[in-house]
Amino acid sequence: MNALKVVRRMHRAARDIVSLVERAAAAEGLSAAELDVLSVLLERGPATVADVLGEGDYKPSTLTSILDRLAARRWISREVNAEDRRSFVVALTAEGRRAARALQARLAPLEREIARRIPKADVEAVLGLPARLDALRRGGEAS
Repeated sequence: MNALKVVRRMHRAARDIVSLVERAAAAEGLSAAELDVLSVLLERGPATVADVLGEGDYKPSTLTSILDRLAARRWISREVNAEDRRSFVVALTAEGRRAARALQARLAPLEREIARRIPKADVEAVLGLPARLDALRRGGEAS
């Protein structure tokens, strides 16, 4: 196996998918990162900023900017975390939930096309990749 060839192909696939998502997000006046944060919050429900950081690949300052823009649209709320009073919990507002669902509906044809063209086993393998690579990076075993 040529590891660099694998990396190149994965990088290209990631760029291609991000490009498709960016196009859909831009049609709604959003960045792909803003769309991603909305999706995380729709899937998870209220989450700490640290949890949202863990779901994406953002620098803390970048996530703060994303959250600021979503809050300006009144799509999210930020409240002091009652558990520690040092962090914040981020949640979709009712308007944000409606917007996130509408954006998911807009991406549904892309998801169906991916499902049609890519075998389910391949999609599942890709979904498991981050945990396996993280374990490799840390020098441990991945399940």
